[in-house]
Order: sequence, then C-alpha cells, then structure tokens
Amino acid sequence: MKATLEFNLPDEWEEFDTATQGRDVVTAVRKHLYNLRMQLKHGIEDDQEARIVERCRAELLECLEERGVAHIVC
Repeated sequence: MKATLEFNLPDEWEEFDTATQGRDVVTAVRKHLYNLRMQLKHGIEDDQEARIVERCRAELLECLEERGVAHIVC
C-alpha cells in the first residue's frame, strides 16, 4: 500500500512540517517516557518526588490515549 500526502505550500507549511517531523516527535516522547520510567525504577528515593514523576508520566500517557496515539508511542 502507498499513501501520498499533498500540501499547498506555503499556505499549509505547518501541516507539512507536522507530517514530516512526526517520527522525531514520537522518538522524543518515547525517550521521555522511558527516562521517567527509569527514574521511578532506579533513581528516586523521595516519595513525594516519585509521586510527581508518576503523575507526569500518567498525564502524558492519558493525553496520548485521548488522542488515539498511545499505541504509536508505547
């Protein structure tokens, strides 16, 4: 299967940029989620800090799920 995306540049530059940079965004989010997980697993001794990090991680995952893209990142 092939797909072709067309944009009317320069009017749709933002849409074009979003489409072409999507892989970089996914990679960055994956890396951030992994780093949060590793902090929780190995690097945080303070319970309050751990709760904050876990809440941030959960909120990011919830955001991804609401937009239907969690399966792409996780």
